Amino acid sequence: LEIPPHWRMSKSDRRFLLYNNAHNSILIFWIEENLSILSEYSVWSMDGTFKIVPEWYHQMFTIHVFIAGELVPLVYCLTVHKDLFTYRGIFDNLILKAAALGVVLQPQTVICDFETALVPALQGTFPGVNIQGCYFHFCQAVL
Repeated sequence: LEIPPHWRMSKSDRRFLLYNNAHNSILIFWIEENLSILSEYSVWSMDGTFKIVPEWYHQMFTIHVFIAGELVPLVYCLTVHKDLFTYRGIFDNLILKAAALGVVLQPQTVICDFETALVPALQGTFPGVNIQGCYFHFCQAVL
């Protein structure tokens, strides 16, 4: 899979595709300022969606923060899998990129669904993080 150059840039002509692993199984999109913003917030929200992804991929996984009462997406990931290895790859890559920018990513709380691979990936990457289940996803699982 070859990503055309115009799909690697934001509308404001900044690099947007900042990670593409060797097998194209994980693509991570963000602009560099977003990692600085992410580092300023202790509460993150994460979710995956499956209906809007290109045929090759399984999910779009996004990382958000609440800014002035609104949920703002900062990182977008297209993934072929949704397993521990994939999530650790995402988080490890974000930590490395953030360190290169001189910022530290260390959420205190993550709000997410009850996905079995995501929770241990978060706990293994961010020791001591508090995981809060999303009420919407809880209701979907129960009903």
